[in-house]
Order: sequence, then structure tokens, then C-alpha cells
Amino acid sequence: MTEDVYHQIERYADGLMDREEASDFEARLAQEPELMESLKHYRNTRDALRAGAFQAEKHRIRQLDQPQTRMNSQMLVRIAAVLVIGFPILMFLLLQRPTGAELAEEYFEPYPDRVTTMAAESTTWEKAMSAYNREAYTQALEELNTLEKQRIGDAGLVTLYSSICLLALDSCEQALPKLQSLSAQSSNLSEAAQWYAILAALECDKTGDAMQMLEQYLNQPEVKFNRSKAEELLEALN
Repeated sequence: MTEDVYHQIERYADGLMDREEASDFEARLAQEPELMESLKHYRNTRDALRAGAFQAEKHRIRQLDQPQTRMNSQMLVRIAAVLVIGFPILMFLLLQRPTGAELAEEYFEPYPDRVTTMAAESTTWEKAMSAYNREAYTQALEELNTLEKQRIGDAGLVTLYSSICLLALDSCEQALPKLQSLSAQSSNLSEAAQWYAILAALECDKTGDAMQMLEQYLNQPEVKFNRSKAEELLEALN
């Protein structure tokens, strides 16, 4: 998130925008779920910090007539002041942390085409992979679904490529169970399925599950597929 977007969130939440500017920002909120989530995060943190400052001030007032506690009261007031003054900086740092969906998008790359190099593939396979290589994922998914229904070709490859198409189309809830099922099988596609299942979990905002899956993935010494990326991703999540 850029500093400009952070300031827009801050101004909107604090009622500093004029009517036209607020209307434009609300239109963006309706179209951008991640922006709406950042706004909720800002408000929750702001309210929590303000509540802490308010409680500290109440305590200070109650203790004014008690000299023996005056030093502690002054300390509480100073802490409250630091919280209030440092709030914009704290919020900016918190909102800079990428979401699971943003990390999934950053680390997503389509699985290489292993079909067009094979001999005697069906016309449907050719159509599917042609669309896949052009990143026309909706068309590719339609052809792959046809292959799955007709049981043509390698079932594991059909599942993997269709799941990646779903992931690219932001349909993580459909992609995740397919990838988990494929990753549980003993095949040469298991590693790739595990990796894309991790990205699907992130995209579905299941960060805890994704971290657990990443740790299990990296605890397998034989795993080679995108291992360095997996290590980077786990570090980014911690």
C-alpha cells in the first residue's frame, strides 16, 4: 500500500474528506475488498489506541488528589500521549504488510506446459494448452473440464492445470480441495500441487493453514519445486 492510499484511508476514517471526495472513495471501497479491509483495520486499531489513551487519562484524573501515585499517573499520561502521537506511524507500518492474497499474486506463476511436447495428444488438449499459454484461463478451463468429463489424457495433469486456471481466476475455494487431493497422491505432480495449494490457501485468506503447509513442504528434503520461493514466502509471512 502506498503512502498516498494510507492518507486517503486516514482522511476518510477521520471525516476529513469533502462530500465529493468521500463519494469517490466509497465507490473505490465497493470495488476493492482489500481497500475495505485496510479501512476496517485502521478503524479498529485507531479505536483501540484511543480507548487506551482515554482510560489512562481517567486514571490520571482520579489520582490527582493522591500525591503518592502522581508519578505513576504522569507516566500513564506520557504513555497515552505517545500512543496517540505515534498512531499514524504505527498504522502506516501495519498497513504496509501485504495481505495473503497479495502474496499469492506475487508468488504465482503458471505451471510450465508439459502437454504440447507430448505426442499424440487430442485436439481438446491442444486447445486447452493453447488457451492456457495465452493466459486465457476461462477458455482453458472449459477445455480441461471437457477432458475431465471424457477422461482423456493424464488425469493428474488435467486436475493440476484446471486448478491453476481456477487460481488465476480468483476461484481459490474451488482450486484448493482439488490441489490438496492431488498433492496427497504419490506422483510426480505432488510437489507442484502442494505449492499451488499453499498459494490457494493464501488467496482464500487462510494464512495460518498456508504457513503450516509451507512448513510441511520445506520439511521434506526431497522437495525441489520452487523451494527457494517457498523459503522466501515463509519468511515474508513470519
